[in-house]
Amino acid sequence: MKFFNLDMHISVIEDIKHILYDLGHQVDSVCMSGHGWVFGREKESLPPITHENWDKVILNHDSLLEEFYNRYKETFSEYDAFIVTYPACFAILFEAFNKPIYVVGCVRAHHPNWDNVDLLTFTQDKLAEMVESGQIITIANNKYDSAYYEAYVGGNWKHIPNICEHTRAKYKPTVDEFVMSTGSRSYYRPKGSIHISDLGRYSWEDLYSYKAIAHVPYNVSIMSIFEQYTANVPLFFPTIEHGLHLQNLGYMSDLLGTTKHVTNTEDFRTKDALELADFYDDEWMPHITYYDDINNLRNLIDSTDLANISNSMKKFNQKRKEKVYSLWEDIINAGYFHG
Repeated sequence: MKFFNLDMHISVIEDIKHILYDLGHQVDSVCMSGHGWVFGREKESLPPITHENWDKVILNHDSLLEEFYNRYKETFSEYDAFIVTYPACFAILFEAFNKPIYVVGCVRAHHPNWDNVDLLTFTQDKLAEMVESGQIITIANNKYDSAYYEAYVGGNWKHIPNICEHTRAKYKPTVDEFVMSTGSRSYYRPKGSIHISDLGRYSWEDLYSYKAIAHVPYNVSIMSIFEQYTANVPLFFPTIEHGLHLQNLGYMSDLLGTTKHVTNTEDFRTKDALELADFYDDEWMPHITYYDDINNLRNLIDSTDLANISNSMKKFNQKRKEKVYSLWEDIINAGYFHG
């Protein structure tokens, strides 16, 4: 199959492209992410959608959707389907082309429209309509978003995690320090650590030369965690209880946007909801070590058999890759929407 993608996130689609290429498919992508430099790509655009207005375009304006369709109906005639990852509302742009749209939920369904009640409601209702019609093929790269989309959009969102082999780098520790990865530079830095922001524009090889990476996660699913896990890097995360404490302190900053226009979001701030995060998912990410005291991180890391953990991750990652490829093959071969 031949797929087209428009995206604001570089890593999610890069991983999917890699997987689908191995399975014999083609994915052409226009990526407007500001992090394209990681893969040697410049910011792109698909007028009238650009990296400057992507979060401001009003997708419930018939004139914009009509302009988009008329502009690209010939271009997209050669494609079999579309892939949408970040944000999900981009799927609305492709509805009129009457082809299947594989939506991979990797950020909350309401993003980035939290503050615009009219657009938020329209987006939720339109995505639900497209799911019900069968035009949207429903996938999520984490269990939290799978539950979130099912709650607000409906349908059965198949969980297929990312792999992220695109780094082509593996864990080779040469530095007797661990990396502290947090969403805030001001977060406390334990003894023996270096903050990831102090590494600048690091290479993956540089990052994986440190003895371990400890996270204070800002979200339930982060692409760099997939990359690090696949590279067999020993990872340290807060226990679920400590994670809830950090969430209450505001460190899980990207979990949910302004939620005054979305009902029942308290259901997605509970312990049960947080347990759906990738780093608490023992089915797909075993061999993670958990801490309950940031001050004891150095002692915990020094007393942990990091080489054994990395080796266990390496063995598991072989099985994990086979399973992910099989899930993608199944969902593509299952048949899809015929408009």
